[in-house]
Amino acid sequence: MTNKWVEFVRKWAKKHRQTYMCAASKQKCREEYHTAYPKKGASTRKSLSPPITNKTRKNKTKMQRELLKKFKPYAKHRKNKGLPVE
Repeated sequence: MTNKWVEFVRKWAKKHRQTYMCAASKQKCREEYHTAYPKKGASTRKSLSPPITNKTRKNKTKMQRELLKKFKPYAKHRKNKGLPVE
């Protein structure tokens, strides 16, 4: 069982009187393939994560502050690394 790319290159190579390997390496063959079979869903894909809003950003920083208060060694580690400790 072959895929669309292999079948396209075989037909393209036969049409342009070239070998399969030569045709597969040609930029013109690749461009024609991408125009014939455009990518599906690349631009219509929806993000799985919810959008970041000011409310979620505030909740995140609030939670980080609580964790830093709760876990003193982690706060010390961040301070030693030069990372901001809130």
